[in-house]
Amino acid sequence: MPENEIVRKILDILFPKFCIGCNKEGRYLCTDCTLFMSEANFICPACKEAAFFGRRHKRCSHKKGLDGLISLWDYEGLVKKLILETKQSQLIDIPQEMVEYGIYSMKENEERFSEFLSFLLDKETALSYIPAKKKGFNHAKEIAKNLSNAFKKEIISPCKEEKRKQVVLVDDVWISGETMESHAKTFKGSRVWGFTLARVP
Repeated sequence: MPENEIVRKILDILFPKFCIGCNKEGRYLCTDCTLFMSEANFICPACKEAAFFGRRHKRCSHKKGLDGLISLWDYEGLVKKLILETKQSQLIDIPQEMVEYGIYSMKENEERFSEFLSFLLDKETALSYIPAKKKGFNHAKEIAKNLSNAFKKEIISPCKEEKRKQVVLVDDVWISGETMESHAKTFKGSRVWGFTLARVP
């Protein structure tokens, strides 16, 4: 057994995980509670109206910013609890479990997520994330790390001007979109899709 797995098992014994939703031991997000996570509808990141596959409307193409947006769940109930708990406790296992379930959901609904998955899996696509306002724990960075590990994607620093043909810009929650749209504009000449775990309905 690899050393990191042994360490993980020891930590699980010393510091057991309990589901944020039902307090069942084992994970912070148990299989039963995933049923209470409401899928977010896809919107155009420019005008915020409903959009097929999450891509920006052609009529909004004159506006600079994101080319598309994927938010997995509505920011309410259990999803909101999980994200707030991550920020308060800085438990990196929570975003890891949420990303794992998010990837599973996308693969189970490949047609719905087809344009985003095609963009993400393209060899030209790199990941970036919204920088934290203060030094220290960055929830968006942890989400990006988990996506990077799952899809073998390079992460580029949000603080450096690095030119990439295509970028997936990661954050935890889409509220008004102003922050993500602002950062998307820094990737001049790049196609940029936004990815968040949740969106305020």
